[in-house]
Amino acid sequence: MIKNFIINDNYKFLIYLIPFSFIIGQSAISINLILISIIVLLILKFDYINFKKVFDLNSQLLLIFFLLTFIIQIFQFGVNGLKFFFFFKFIALVLILKYYFLKRDYNLFLDKYFKNIIYIFLFVFIDLIYQKIFGVDIFGFKSTEPTALNRLTGPFGNNEYIPGSFIFHICGPAIIYFVHYYKKKQPYNFLFILTLINLFLIGIFITGERISFLLSLLSIFILFVIEKKLRKKLLLSLAITFLIIFFISKKDNYFIERYDLFKQTLLSGAQSEHSLKSNFFDSQWGAHYLTSIEIFKKNFLFGSGVRSFRIECQKKEYDMIISKSKDIRCSTHPHNFYLEILSETGILSFALFLALLAFTIYNSAKLLYLGNKSFILISFFIVFLSILWPLRSTGSIFSNFGGSMMWLNFAFLFAINSKLNKFYKINN
Repeated sequence: MIKNFIINDNYKFLIYLIPFSFIIGQSAISINLILISIIVLLILKFDYINFKKVFDLNSQLLLIFFLLTFIIQIFQFGVNGLKFFFFFKFIALVLILKYYFLKRDYNLFLDKYFKNIIYIFLFVFIDLIYQKIFGVDIFGFKSTEPTALNRLTGPFGNNEYIPGSFIFHICGPAIIYFVHYYKKKQPYNFLFILTLINLFLIGIFITGERISFLLSLLSIFILFVIEKKLRKKLLLSLAITFLIIFFISKKDNYFIERYDLFKQTLLSGAQSEHSLKSNFFDSQWGAHYLTSIEIFKKNFLFGSGVRSFRIECQKKEYDMIISKSKDIRCSTHPHNFYLEILSETGILSFALFLALLAFTIYNSAKLLYLGNKSFILISFFIVFLSILWPLRSTGSIFSNFGGSMMWLNFAFLFAINSKLNKFYKINN
């Protein structure tokens, strides 16, 4: 029975459930990814002949990266069986998508996946509007906390200021896909594109998540560069979006204060919520970065261990960093996944990670250059490029929420590249 379950790909419902898991919470994400990890181990047992096709050079590089990270963790903190699934769950996510896509036509799968995401996106958007108007969302989660300047949480819970990140990372590829899909000249298609882009950008804007809003604009810009036929529609969509944003900001000074602060932040490097600072490294975020750099210098080859930043940053030796915020330098992670990998896993893992990203971007760009205008490839490629922008604050790359969003986009792009590269080899 288990073998038939695997061979018939009945496990794919777990992938459909991933976007819902983010809304339900951290535990749901963990359970879903652990179940996927178990499925991958069962596939290895019951369908090894097909599964071994997954292990090309890129997959081997991914495995070496996580294996090295796991070994570093063992040497730093000792053996812990549960840590295996902590690391393996991200590998499993990549491998199961690659395994499924190499066996099946992924277009039907992703068409259904994207449609589900659009429904989720509309639900989150409506819930945010409801929360903005009434102060609580439909589940009773509050939008206002004294230190958060009225930021929205949507259905993600009190103090969870992540709906903008969710919309960009999880819903972004689906939005771009359907913009491509409906790019014909018929008036109703044009109206659909305008509506979809406006809801996408405005939905992120009203959350007050400035980095997510900036990344959403960056993704639209990349789409503008790649797709000549969409340029007029995109320009009109942006004009309408900023006109709506202008009227929203006139009605609510919060947006003026938050995004004006963001504008000044980009110019001055300040990151404080309440006062601008003359230098980025005098901010709390700058203190995180400087501390992670010093941790890396001390642990050059193998880092200090995954998720050890919260412990290492408390050591008095890091009082020497040149930052006015050195007393508040500590956090659960450095807020930049490049610095997180450098400081916690060392230069060897970092080099493997960069190689992994480089191969993935190169393969995607090569396919686009060869003329493959797959809507799905372009959708994930654009969002993934935006995610990789190094000069921004991020969640932890090994966390359930922030890490899973990054690895999910990577997994889809990685699997799609493998499928399309195999197709080109067969037909050339």
